[in-house]
Amino acid sequence: MINGPPALVEMLDRNKKHVETYKAPPHLMDVAPKIRDSGNGVMILTCSDPRVNVFEIFGLDSVLRAAVIRNAGGRAADALRSVAILQHIARPGAIVVMHHTDCGGTHIEPGDVKKDLVELSPSDKTTIENTQFGKKMNSIKESVREDIALLKTSPLVDHSTQLDEFKQGEGSNFTFPLDAFWLWRFHVRSELFSYSEHSALNLSRQLVSFLLYSTLTIKPKLPYFANFGAIHINELKAVFYSIAMFDDIVAEGYSLAQHDWRLTALVASVVPFALTYIITSLLAFLAANNKSHSRSPPIAPYAVPFFGNLFAFLFDNERFVRNALGRYARDIPVQFRLANRKLTLISGTSNVLAMFRSSRYLDANEIIIIAVDNAFGGASVGRECYALDNTGSRKEPLPGSRPLKMSDRIWYLQHKTTHANLVGPPLVEIAERFVKCLGEELDHAIPPSQTDWVDVPDFYGLIQSTMFAASTNAIYGPHLIRLNPDLNKDFWEYDHHIPSLFKLVPRLFAPKAYAVRDRLVASVKKWHAHAAEHVDVKDPALEGVAWEEYYGSKMMRDRVVDYIGVANMTDDLRACLDVGLIWAANANIVPTVGWCLIDILTRPALAATARAEISTLSPGEINMQALLASPILQSIYAEELRLRNAIFIQRTPIIDTFKMGPWKFPKGDLIIVSSWQEARNRETWNQRGRDGEEHDVEEFWAERFLVYKDDPLSGPRLVDAAKVKKGGEEVEKVADGEASPPKFAPEKVAGQFIPYGGSENICPGRFYAKQEAMAGMALFLAKFEIELQLEPGRVLEPNKAQFGFGVMGPKGAIKARMRRRKVE
Repeated sequence: MINGPPALVEMLDRNKKHVETYKAPPHLMDVAPKIRDSGNGVMILTCSDPRVNVFEIFGLDSVLRAAVIRNAGGRAADALRSVAILQHIARPGAIVVMHHTDCGGTHIEPGDVKKDLVELSPSDKTTIENTQFGKKMNSIKESVREDIALLKTSPLVDHSTQLDEFKQGEGSNFTFPLDAFWLWRFHVRSELFSYSEHSALNLSRQLVSFLLYSTLTIKPKLPYFANFGAIHINELKAVFYSIAMFDDIVAEGYSLAQHDWRLTALVASVVPFALTYIITSLLAFLAANNKSHSRSPPIAPYAVPFFGNLFAFLFDNERFVRNALGRYARDIPVQFRLANRKLTLISGTSNVLAMFRSSRYLDANEIIIIAVDNAFGGASVGRECYALDNTGSRKEPLPGSRPLKMSDRIWYLQHKTTHANLVGPPLVEIAERFVKCLGEELDHAIPPSQTDWVDVPDFYGLIQSTMFAASTNAIYGPHLIRLNPDLNKDFWEYDHHIPSLFKLVPRLFAPKAYAVRDRLVASVKKWHAHAAEHVDVKDPALEGVAWEEYYGSKMMRDRVVDYIGVANMTDDLRACLDVGLIWAANANIVPTVGWCLIDILTRPALAATARAEISTLSPGEINMQALLASPILQSIYAEELRLRNAIFIQRTPIIDTFKMGPWKFPKGDLIIVSSWQEARNRETWNQRGRDGEEHDVEEFWAERFLVYKDDPLSGPRLVDAAKVKKGGEEVEKVADGEASPPKFAPEKVAGQFIPYGGSENICPGRFYAKQEAMAGMALFLAKFEIELQLEPGRVLEPNKAQFGFGVMGPKGAIKARMRRRKVE
């Protein structure tokens, strides 16, 4: 009699009974060739846990058979020898990897196993410690993916193994464990209805399932979908869950509709939306996993036929873009359908830089035409004027473009004039006038004689009014505001409504937006007429004059000269274009300066540092060149552009098939980049300070753009610490006691830090804007003591109603008190 556990004794007793009726199966070498030829063999790799009854789970019996490989955890690494032998014998067509919840592998640390073995046999410690026991399974999903990846890459596994349902392509195919939730849904539903009702419901289910099945198995049209059963388990499950959800809707609706015609109508109205979402989700999944070298980007799934993603994009484009990018890897573009238009959002450093490098095949004209048409009030006249010119903004016309006279090439004329007047001596003239004008505006707001504290109901409102007046007087001369006393107030009301105008909201639904826009156009026309009465822009005596009081800067006179010969140019359109220039000159830099001051003043240590830097570099009069060279002031300015700026940089292909990597973009379709999302890419941006403190990408960090030569981990770009330790990053030596001066280094994050756009369409006013920012910070902090009076618990946030249109100012009024500083 055999001694042992009772279970073993029971098993041997049962074996005796089994032997009495045992009939030998066919010989292995007879069966193996048939399995090899049929390709119908299946291997199941699973855990040795006795609770996992493979035969019960899959209904295996004497007819439906599979080779079962079992080990602790069901891990592929331990099963490779068995897999190789079984493949040699029978060439099974599929491998099923099945792990399970509450597996011992999720509870036990390999180190504990080694420890127990060493205690049992201390003399074998070296052998035990050198033995590999795998690693703890923290996630069943991840462990299945790891094993699938190992099987796919192992030289011991036949790489022709595949599932017929997912055919066509090279590489192994592996299925995923059956989902109990999926099975349960259909099991329960079968008990809810009669046979005839259930048959009717099955029709809808089978139609959707057939769509999925046939899409995956059509060989000629989809030759590249060979492997995603194993690689994309979660995505496939999401598709199946969507089908199950749709099936739920049909099932419940069918049941209810038998009793009420109104519910029948409701079900009929819901089904198209559900089906649209399922189909677009499936198409998106297929496109994202297409491995072709010339493929279209996946779409963002939508439920509303024809309109697509339009409503989600219009009403909360920040959330919509964030969710769209979250569906795929960073380097996969995402296509939106906005009614009859298609937009493709690209992301990631390589894609953004590739777009900028391809400027000769792209233009930014479409968004400018929309702005001129609606946002600036040019209507159809502006479109006709700009649409006539397809020669591009370079001096040499684009190949195949219309043979226009130079005087009709409005894109080139605007590009040339703006760039020529915002660099070199003309820039110095405008910047110096801005400093002078802002000083005067601040002295007027709070006179030098005012030594007591002054309550300011809206600190940011003060920044808006003084900065706008200073910049307008510097660029356009004093008469524009003198002739239109409400211009300052009208402009900021106009800026508040700018999203409605860019989004083409009809006048009926946004009357205030159109009214204030029209007032601005009328104000500029009045100024144009007044300036023309006093100055002849073609007067030779004005050649080389950088500024005069009626037109202001030379740039404004040059624009008048440029527009004289342009076909279809009218006085109304010229006024609209200058409204656009006024908006571009103020809408971004003013809120940027506002945030610079707010973030400095809410951090006492930073305020002390900034004031010390300003007083050292620019004592008395503003020394612009010294301020522009300040690493900390530049870093503050850049950080606000990173953190508060939300623009969609837009380009349109002007060739038939434009490609970036494997992705193709049709001629005329918009390509967009979100500066907001690129500035929050945690895979790119550094979040570690020199003191080891973390600075999240969603937070302001004054030193984010500073590189210290003795700290290779500093700077805006995330650096792999492991590479630094291995010598992958150079470290400059600094003598003992010597300070490590920082360097302002925005170039480290090229392609991610894109507040001005890029390539030949980069913002021409960026140099002037930076000088405005330096002057704004310097004058406010040098002239005043400022105490912000925030309500307890208030967190200052950007006004996301402006999202997508540049730098967003703070939301809500900010109370403060100010007084003149005593300068000794």
